[in-house]
Amino acid sequence: MLCNTLTTKPQPASEIPRIARFPDLIITIRPIGADKYEVQHAGRVLVRSSTEPFLAAARALLAEGWPPGAVLAMRHRGEPDFALRGKLGQVAKVTVENCTDGTPRLRRWKPSPYSAVSPPVRVFEPQLPYPRAVTPARIRRVAS
Repeated sequence: MLCNTLTTKPQPASEIPRIARFPDLIITIRPIGADKYEVQHAGRVLVRSSTEPFLAAARALLAEGWPPGAVLAMRHRGEPDFALRGKLGQVAKVTVENCTDGTPRLRRWKPSPYSAVSPPVRVFEPQLPYPRAVTPARIRRVAS
């Protein structure tokens, strides 16, 4: 007996979860050494070397100004299928840490004090006293 798996109607695009649609950003990785990868995006090198290319690329793209809700997908060079995908802001918040038993675990990302990349999300920012807006009246007062 044959089974027809196409009997269900396709869902309208509005009902498909955003993460399941075609990604907003696609990165390609290629191995460059033992557990190290180079990340490319839009024909340019985004991350020169990383053991966590998907997570490092997400942080780099956020630092460039991409929105945290954008869907990021990663594929290996020469492969048509995506290996990983996720929302940029969520992916950038985590890192992989090897536990004492040798199993990798996702942990909250903490930037190195020597890192050139800023944290992807600010947890708390106190209210700072900003200078007042410059108005024509203030300019005349300062100029005189």
